[in-house]
Amino acid sequence: MNSGPLQVLIVEDSPADAKLLECELRKGGMEFNAVRVDTEPDFITALNHEWDIVLCDWQLPQFDCQRALNLLQSSVQNDVPFIVVSGSIGQDDAVTMMKSGAADYLLKDRLGRLAAAVRQALDKRQAGRAVIRATEALRLSEARLAEAQRMARLGSWGWEPVSGRVWWSEAMFWLLGLDRATTTPGLAAFLSVLHPDDRPIAIARAQKVEASWRSYVDAIAPSSAQPSTDMLVADDDVFAHDFRVLRPDGIQMWIHSRARVTLGSMGRAVYVEGTDIDITERKRNEEIIKASEERHRRLMDVLPDAVFVNSGGKIVFCNPSCVRLFGAEQPAEILGRCPFEFFHPDYHSLIQHRIATMLGKSESVPGIDEKIVRIDGRTVPVYVVATPIKDNGVNAVLVVLTDLTERERTLTLLRSVLDSVTDGILTVNDSGVIQSANPATEKIFGYTQHELMGQSLNIIVPSVFERADEQGVPGFSGHVAPIVGVRGEFTGRRADGSTIPLEMTIAEFELDTERRFTAVVRDIAARKLLEEQFIQAQKMEAVGLLAGGVAHDFNNLLTVICGYAEMLRLNLTGLSGDHALVQYASSIHEAGERASGLTSQLLAFSRKTILSPRVLDLNNLIEHLGKMLHRLIGEDITISLIFDSNLRPVKADPGQLEQVLINLAVNARDAMPCGGRLTIETSEFVLGENDLHAHVVKPGRYARIRITDTGTGIPKNIQARVFEPFFTTKAVGKGTGLGLATAYGILRQAGGSIHVESEPGSGTAFTILLPTVLEERFKDTRDLTHPIAPRGSETILVVEDEPALSRLVQFVLESQGYKVISTSSGSEALAAANSQKERIDLLLTDVVMPGMSGCEVADAFRKLWPGLKVLYASGYTTDTVIRYGIEAQESVFIEKPFTPLALARKVRQTLDDHNETKSDDAMKIAEAVRLQFGAPVGATGEEIELHQTAKPN
Repeated sequence: MNSGPLQVLIVEDSPADAKLLECELRKGGMEFNAVRVDTEPDFITALNHEWDIVLCDWQLPQFDCQRALNLLQSSVQNDVPFIVVSGSIGQDDAVTMMKSGAADYLLKDRLGRLAAAVRQALDKRQAGRAVIRATEALRLSEARLAEAQRMARLGSWGWEPVSGRVWWSEAMFWLLGLDRATTTPGLAAFLSVLHPDDRPIAIARAQKVEASWRSYVDAIAPSSAQPSTDMLVADDDVFAHDFRVLRPDGIQMWIHSRARVTLGSMGRAVYVEGTDIDITERKRNEEIIKASEERHRRLMDVLPDAVFVNSGGKIVFCNPSCVRLFGAEQPAEILGRCPFEFFHPDYHSLIQHRIATMLGKSESVPGIDEKIVRIDGRTVPVYVVATPIKDNGVNAVLVVLTDLTERERTLTLLRSVLDSVTDGILTVNDSGVIQSANPATEKIFGYTQHELMGQSLNIIVPSVFERADEQGVPGFSGHVAPIVGVRGEFTGRRADGSTIPLEMTIAEFELDTERRFTAVVRDIAARKLLEEQFIQAQKMEAVGLLAGGVAHDFNNLLTVICGYAEMLRLNLTGLSGDHALVQYASSIHEAGERASGLTSQLLAFSRKTILSPRVLDLNNLIEHLGKMLHRLIGEDITISLIFDSNLRPVKADPGQLEQVLINLAVNARDAMPCGGRLTIETSEFVLGENDLHAHVVKPGRYARIRITDTGTGIPKNIQARVFEPFFTTKAVGKGTGLGLATAYGILRQAGGSIHVESEPGSGTAFTILLPTVLEERFKDTRDLTHPIAPRGSETILVVEDEPALSRLVQFVLESQGYKVISTSSGSEALAAANSQKERIDLLLTDVVMPGMSGCEVADAFRKLWPGLKVLYASGYTTDTVIRYGIEAQESVFIEKPFTPLALARKVRQTLDDHNETKSDDAMKIAEAVRLQFGAPVGATGEEIELHQTAKPN
């Protein structure tokens, strides 16, 4: 039979039936080439070719099945199997054809065993040809038998049981290691060299011979011996077995002994002939093979990968790892089942194609990722490698599966990490081509991952290549070599063409022997802006410290200047307003007030003013302030107020907050010389960790005030400086440059912030953030009567280290009826108190003094007079609040510089336990008083009263 496809001759007049036969052969797994004929001439012509099988229809219109068989038997291919295929052949006709030499017959409606019948016929033909070849070879080799036996290590022997005659060939003596001269051929000599465990088998074989020689066997072996005859290999009258031989020369070997018994007419053994061949090498190879098979079996048992064999659509072998992977407990749960039962349906079509490819080409297929479905229903990812093999001569497929569960878990974790990080992560090959990118890269550069794949890194970070080009370094590896492992700043290019500052780190790694790079990219635009804002804030802090220090040094001097000027004015009330002394006093007072105002603004900017924070309703405060703003900024500017009705309250000093809003409104008025619109809007705002203001104020919930105008705007290059003190864009004499600086300081001291946004020609927007509180809104319960200069008769101890200021305080208080004891230090005050017989009603002390501080003086006095009222005075509250333990909310405090009237009122209020407050209604009264007496806009209550008393009656 040819090693290639079968050559099949089909004698059939129906093409459809012929196709049916071909289909059945394919279903049986047979590869063949078929030719159909339906006439005798075509059949005769076809016999000129070599065929492996002939399939012939029983009924042919122009041809006879018997005739076809006769023609085949008379040709040179007379041993080609002939199978009759019929739709209605009778039993007698079938028997006739079989007797004539047909190999088999089949009915057309039962073609299921066609492939098996063809195989059986071919096997029988092959066996027949083998017998013929063996017979011919035996005949040709008889002349060379002796030499062949020696070379083949084969001995032959014969025995006539009737006569007892035994003969051995020369090779037989050599094979058994016996001396021909001293050895009598026979069973006894044979048994003498056999292994003791193998002798019963040889005896049992001899006992199969007729009883005519049993007495001989009994003579050499006890009759009680019962050898195991089931171990004999018998085929009719042929016996064969492998024996171990222990030669006299010490050589141990294996022989294969084969015997044939010829029986006479009486059924008695008349002749026995046999051969013994040396199979020591074969046995040794079998042991090697057996050991190798054992090693492979053990390898399969310990192999972590699952292995199974698919033969004929069934699993015929599986290792323990396969049993575990499929979720079974025993191999029996898997063996015999179709492999497709364990593979996910999505892969069935692909698997069928791979199997067809392997069996058709006898080649392995590349490994791929698939999924299996375990017995418990769980889906498991696997990597599948398969190769075609032979399983007992049948085409089969060896499949190896690697469990990818851990790999998938790792990849899922890696994908989760890459998807969650805010930095862009890219992999780049040695040519600078992007291989992968995470979602953050899309957000940074505006390209999708699909758009980035296969593109050069140059499209998003061209500055990397520009640096290298300046150094004359070719190739991507040369470009990045100097910066591998070093974090650097670069300029990136987005999909829309805009540029962004980047921070990038490049690391090198090797994958599949190829050089690769990982680039971690971070958008630092927000950080750059924060750095600029932080630097600006630091600069403002530094300027604020300087401004606060300068203001503190002036406070004592201004208090003296303004106090005496005011006292001088009060004492000149009898003179005409045109009198030179009155004019001189007014000029001194006016200059002092202006200096005091500048000092107050400097303190506000440096956040060193004393605040009286209250829980405020911003909407109400802005609504009442809006009425005054209409008169302040003019009728050609429209004011729009937009309120968030759900706005939470804030805690701030209302007077200071009004000053901030007035300063911003005045700046807006100056930016709209031809009129326009001023919008003040309130809303709630939640500040996050990454917001631009997060470095200035803490993240949380804030009330937001947005003041927007339609004015000329502020150029970009000066926006960062607008909050600096003394910086102004107004003409000389039109502004001091402290308005926005003051607003900045007040808001920062209140825990808030202010930010500017502006485009030249498009107006300006200031955004104020103030932290909200959960306390109830403040309710003003003050006495709103017009303030007057208070008087008293109590004893007041004054501790002030500045002599001029000490004399002024004593003069003012004594003029109001008080008894004053003036001292310049804490020790002097304690000495004066000890010598004082009368009770001291009030201690008025400076906070910052050489030796004992004001707080220490007060503590010492309270030990002497528990419940003693104390009034602190200072011009620099950082010292008082932080270093000297004075808190404005809990202690009675008067800030320098102060006016005589303010001092008199504060002393009276302290003695009477009244706290100075300020409400919206009070502001209305104060505004009315200002208008009545012509006081300047923005003047304090004390200034209004003094302005009133200074006017001539």
